[in-house]
Amino acid sequence: NRRYGIVASGGSAPPQRIDNCEIWDCQKSGALFLDGGSGHLLKNNNIHNNLFSLGGDYSMYINAPTTLDGNIVSNNTNVSYGIFFNNSSDGSRLLSNTISGNSGRGIYFSGSVGSTLTGNTVSGNTNVGVTFESSGPATLSANTISANGGRGLYFGSGGTIVITSNTITGNNSGGIQFFRSGGSTLTSNTITGNTANTGGAIYFQNSGSCTARDNEISGNRTTSLNQTGGIYIESSANVNFAGDTVNGIYNRIHDNDGCDMRNTHPFA
Repeated sequence: NRRYGIVASGGSAPPQRIDNCEIWDCQKSGALFLDGGSGHLLKNNNIHNNLFSLGGDYSMYINAPTTLDGNIVSNNTNVSYGIFFNNSSDGSRLLSNTISGNSGRGIYFSGSVGSTLTGNTVSGNTNVGVTFESSGPATLSANTISANGGRGLYFGSGGTIVITSNTITGNNSGGIQFFRSGGSTLTSNTITGNTANTGGAIYFQNSGSCTARDNEISGNRTTSLNQTGGIYIESSANVNFAGDTVNGIYNRIHDNDGCDMRNTHPFA
């Protein structure tokens, strides 16, 4: 395509269903552009190998409550985002999608509330795997987030985040970062083999409370001497990795470079 792939826009647009489409070789983002209306469904589409040589920011742009189920967004270049959710996409759901090998960030939420990500694979994107900026609450469960060029997950200035049974591994700028974010809950996640300057597994920075139970956090690395490959807590109150002694449910935090856990202001 000389410019765009599929465009659906309009403030009162009826629910759109786009399924089993293949979109490739677009030269201007986005290959799929959805703006306005609500209740849309994108299912089993394959958006791949778009070069976007005429510029743009998105492989997919979504600005409406939308369900994405079983889509592949892969190997798109010259863009900043695989999928971009703007601030009218509240309540969007992502189920069993694959977002891989794209330039820039894999999935990005900007000012979006109430998103749910379940069973997705986000891998090999050149920047952060999944970003929530001024977004949340959100729920992530049973996702695999691996081998991205930035952190696996980034939460900035948002609401409550629930992170359950995800595998976050092999990301090149750390596993998870919370920056000025709200409360979070981490349960039964596997966070291994991530690398960062500090906080290779998890980095809390100026963030709210966190409760963590039954997580495996091991084998994460730091690229700097005397830094923390595991969990780094900076100016963040009420971060609790204590475990549940009554029911015998503990976090397993071991074999990380430098420190397994470091709190720079433990008594603040």
